[in-house]
Amino acid sequence: MISRRNLLLLLTGLCLTIASARSQTRYMDKVFEVINTRTYTYSDTLKLDFYYAPKDKLTQRPLIILMHGGGFAKGSRNGRDEQKFCTAMAEKGYAVVSLSYRLTRKNKSFGCDCPVPEKIATYRAAMQDLGKALNFLHSREADLKIDLNQVILAGSSAGASTILNALFMRSHYEFRDIEFRNTNFVGAISFSGAILDSEYLRSKKPVPIVMMHGEKDRTLMVGKGPHRSCGPTNVGYLILSGPLAMTEKFRANENPFLCVIDPEGTHEWSNYGYSYIPEISSFLYRTIFQGEQIQTFQIIKHVAN
Repeated sequence: MISRRNLLLLLTGLCLTIASARSQTRYMDKVFEVINTRTYTYSDTLKLDFYYAPKDKLTQRPLIILMHGGGFAKGSRNGRDEQKFCTAMAEKGYAVVSLSYRLTRKNKSFGCDCPVPEKIATYRAAMQDLGKALNFLHSREADLKIDLNQVILAGSSAGASTILNALFMRSHYEFRDIEFRNTNFVGAISFSGAILDSEYLRSKKPVPIVMMHGEKDRTLMVGKGPHRSCGPTNVGYLILSGPLAMTEKFRANENPFLCVIDPEGTHEWSNYGYSYIPEISSFLYRTIFQGEQIQTFQIIKHVAN
């Protein structure tokens, strides 16, 4: 027979367990233990991995779409960092897609000897693939139980630059013919990304955005500067705008942002960013789902595990 003392301890533990479970907040905390993955071909040979919680009863889940890095020459949708990130965000209640796209610079240069028109064509191809993936997802919206009125774009390096251009540069003459079928973008996550021209941010609808970047990045500058540190006489001389240049415009149009800068960081932040899930989740939850107006700079010195 259980003693009164043990019964009290048992009831206290049960109450603490229930309180702990109730304190979990969807989109910020881990609310699902089991995450499944399905792989689909969305265009020709291009595939996407769909991460979801099979026990989730919500029929319209906000969707995160991730585009990997690799200079448009390498990388994959299912690398170790990509898988960990997608799984962790799905555990918080999001549906998550990790996307393959055409690696148009494979076995080719994307540096200072790559002419600017070829660089622009590279961005175009990746943006077109994002558009094709969105078309596919629209055709499966009910089956996948996703809400394409609540899409968060995420990317690393080349993927980050692609999603930034897709969000903010669609009225540019080089990209205005690329279609994104009736999709509402409500947030963005950029690890070591840059946009083609920050001037296009002036009149855009606010989109809460996380940007993480190393101040010593010489591939994509933290401010405004040449892609791959090319010189003015190089055929690949293309000025891009990194987080510091972008936040100047975001401040003016009250666009929420979290800008994380590592003073000693390099382009390795294209990988490091994946490990800052609590900071990312908190910002997205507070700005997208709670409607808070946050504009924050944060200095971090990354320490590898």
